[in-house]
Amino acid sequence: MFCLLFTVFLLNFLSLFFSINYIFLVSITITFIFIFSLLYLLCYFLSKNIISSSKLNNNSNISLFDEYQKTIDNLKQKNDYIINRYNRTQNIKEEYKKDMRKTRKMVLSLMPKALPLGHSMSFACTYSPLENIGGDFYDFVVLDNNKIIFIIADVTGHGVEAALVMPMLKITFNLFLKTTTSPSEILYKINNELKDILPKGYFVTATISFIVYTKKEMLYSSASHTPFFIKSAKTNEVLECDNSDTILGLFPNALYQEHIVLINDKDTVMFYTDGIIDASLSKNKYDLYGKNRLKGAFFKKSKNIKTTLDFVTKDFYDYLSYRIPDDDFTIILFKF
Repeated sequence: MFCLLFTVFLLNFLSLFFSINYIFLVSITITFIFIFSLLYLLCYFLSKNIISSSKLNNNSNISLFDEYQKTIDNLKQKNDYIINRYNRTQNIKEEYKKDMRKTRKMVLSLMPKALPLGHSMSFACTYSPLENIGGDFYDFVVLDNNKIIFIIADVTGHGVEAALVMPMLKITFNLFLKTTTSPSEILYKINNELKDILPKGYFVTATISFIVYTKKEMLYSSASHTPFFIKSAKTNEVLECDNSDTILGLFPNALYQEHIVLINDKDTVMFYTDGIIDASLSKNKYDLYGKNRLKGAFFKKSKNIKTTLDFVTKDFYDYLSYRIPDDDFTIILFKF
């Protein structure tokens, strides 16, 4: 409105003082007003679009920010949940390790570590479960300075399940020993006990030997366990003793034979489980460590049974290139 009034005033002023044709001025003025109106409308619509666009952008930015914030909050909640679950899992692992260490101590306490001082025999062993605990088991009871009865056993598999059978073996072995020292009779009774309590698919191999040092003889019976070796101090030869009957815990009232082998001063006997002779460098099991190599390591001349045990274990780990074996293994040595 102000511009229109100003234009009319300007036209009158020019027509009075400069004697310009009034019609010409009016035409110019109309043209000017038209152009000005177009410019004004253009500016108006542009400014309006810019303002509305700005509002839309602001609203869009606010919406995106809200979504972004929600996403961050969700991720934070998930991250907190994952961290809490991870911490819980770590705590469970630590508790499991503690329990396994305690269980290992308990399992090891079931097996003797040495003979009484002054005994006529010496003893050495290595017990190496694949996990913290395993299915290998041995025990002996010293009846007097010249008599000892010994058991070595191997439960199917390894780990916790196999280790649960070990207390059963110890209890039954010591229980039946109160009524007899016959290896075959003890195996017969243990077999009938295990037949009713072993889970399906589980069985046990074992050898029981009754050593009478004054008679220079060893009476033994085997339930499909690995053969044992006797290294003669006189001839420096290694005798393999393999007279096995059926496994324990499978057939009721199974009968087991007894065998006698003579021993002499400074002879060494080695019992072991199949984890050592069945160890292989490949999954195909075509390159087993085997009895012959074990016998060769046992054959080496040594000062005492501790040195003999070191020879055998070193040769075994040399064969495996110091990799972890794939089963439990145990080696027991007696020297007279």
